[in-house]
Amino acid sequence: MEDFLKWIKNTFDTNLPNDYLQFLLSYDESSVVGKVFQFFENEKLTSTDIHYFFKIGKNKMNCIEWNYNNYLSEDIIPAFFLPIAEDSGGNLICLSMDVENYSRIYFVLHDSFEMTYFFVANSFSEWCSKMYSQQINRQNDESNTIYTFKKYGSEIYSNGITKDSSNVDVSE
Repeated sequence: MEDFLKWIKNTFDTNLPNDYLQFLLSYDESSVVGKVFQFFENEKLTSTDIHYFFKIGKNKMNCIEWNYNNYLSEDIIPAFFLPIAEDSGGNLICLSMDVENYSRIYFVLHDSFEMTYFFVANSFSEWCSKMYSQQINRQNDESNTIYTFKKYGSEIYSNGITKDSSNVDVSE
């Protein structure tokens, strides 16, 4: 952890926001698998899931530092974005480390031809408070399977299910 925090300080000239640091210290992967959150993408309310959070480390594809260096070198993220998670489509969830937008959360499209990102929340804590678990009700008809996701506040379900949000009706 100490090496990681030094890397953060050297890379961004600041420390991690306390709420995200506390999350890293007590991270339990099963508590976030399948969680869903919403944000506005070009004025359209969009939903996506959290496939997994990146971990502390240097040389593994699921590590924060490796992903930062990889996506920065591919011009997918600006230098002040710290990738912290990924959705099931491979898109990034990033923590802003610059002075002006410090601690804000952004959703980053990884397959766009230009850097494309959307504001999600003012802080890691705010973002977490907006996450919800999903329960699926299925209706089969001859042509299609219809999935309806329902919100369940901050309850934790270990059997998270992901589905392309373009085929999903998110309702309360």
